Amino acid sequence: MDEQLQDIMEIEQVLGINYFSFDGKVLFRYYKQNEPQGIDDWDLSLLAAALNKTLEAEFVFENTMIYIIKGRKGFLLAVMGRSAPVALVRLSCNILLATLDSESQKPKGLVRLLKK
Repeated sequence: MDEQLQDIMEIEQVLGINYFSFDGKVLFRYYKQNEPQGIDDWDLSLLAAALNKTLEAEFVFENTMIYIIKGRKGFLLAVMGRSAPVALVRLSCNILLATLDSESQKPKGLVRLLKK
């Protein structure tokens, strides 16, 4: 996962990545520079509820774009500058999300031992 996350962060104009659960709990966040002010006060449960049936969304603002994609455990949110290569960001986010989803399905405990 670290490699895929690093690949996304190396893309020009990508500012940060958030991965949050369906109930709004932040699973991880990573920003190139300082985190935006007040990020700890964000109530992502409202955004998660609003995106309930949405698989993908793009929000375009004056100087920023936000790309959101739904996974098995929650939503991956990429924040980028207006001139970021969106197709490359989408592809990289899909790869990262597939990695995150496959990590969540690894067998645990006795099942893992018996599979070998």
